[in-house]
Amino acid sequence: MGELHENRKKKLRMSPSFIISISNLCGRLSLLTNSVGIPVLATGILITIILGAWLDLPLLLIGIGLISFILLLVSLNVVNRSVYPLILYLISLSLLFGTTLASNYLIGSDIHIEYYFARLTQLQGWDYSLAYNMNGALSVTILAPFLSDLFHIDIVWVFKIIYPVLFACLPVVLYYIYRQIVSDRAAFSY
Repeated sequence: MGELHENRKKKLRMSPSFIISISNLCGRLSLLTNSVGIPVLATGILITIILGAWLDLPLLLIGIGLISFILLLVSLNVVNRSVYPLILYLISLSLLFGTTLASNYLIGSDIHIEYYFARLTQLQGWDYSLAYNMNGALSVTILAPFLSDLFHIDIVWVFKIIYPVLFACLPVVLYYIYRQIVSDRAAFSY
């Protein structure tokens, strides 16, 4: 019994050639993950998520798998730290678009009430006397109709495209705030 246990221990130990091959692989990955490789991969994820939301679930799952791969590369410290903000933005945008672009219609619970008040403001002007908490949200009653008129698009697309583009900046802002307190990798993981 003891001899079997020792053999298992020997098999579990990493041989020097295995360690060298891992470091060689990480060295090759670092060539691919310079300042160009990861943003290109993240942009590919964004496109995959968008197409998956419109076309088919397997594309969406491939996009989520690629996001996991990028996070693995970051955890292995193979990715250049200068592209962390871009990676965060593109991953956030991909995940948001994966939800908002899943159909031509609004998806969610509160979003329909927000759409109602934004559309009401666009058609009749803002009526501050309406006693509803969503009527007091300026991002709904003022910003959405303004952006709709500015870009000449329907308010539905403001909620589906413009707001996710703006909201995807939040993880990047938080990254810069956390980076002042902890290291770059720790800030990326928060």
